[in-house]
Amino acid sequence: KGSQYRKSRVVNEISAQYAPYYFHETVWMCGELAQVKVLNNMTLLNLDDKYPQQNLTIMLRGKAVDSVESEYGSLNSKLGHKICAFGEVVDYKDNFEIIIDDARDLEVK
Repeated sequence: KGSQYRKSRVVNEISAQYAPYYFHETVWMCGELAQVKVLNNMTLLNLDDKYPQQNLTIMLRGKAVDSVESEYGSLNSKLGHKICAFGEVVDYKDNFEIIIDDARDLEVK
């Protein structure tokens, strides 16, 4: 479902700084990759600033990391690049994030 919207560009890109205004909405949210943090079975991409000042965290789970790096190369080499994610803006420990399970819902520009 999500990838269908992503491909058709029905949803406009929204800056990560506006994440609080889109809580529980499914959106294309973009920001500058400021930090990559690898933990157990997930990779966290902090946008616009490092933790804990980031505007949004994109959480890549499972095989999404391998798929993304296969397409775009090492995420650490993308620091400073614009990253966009399609998904629901959720709250995790008072931080906004989008959880990505499918690499098609992430774009590195």
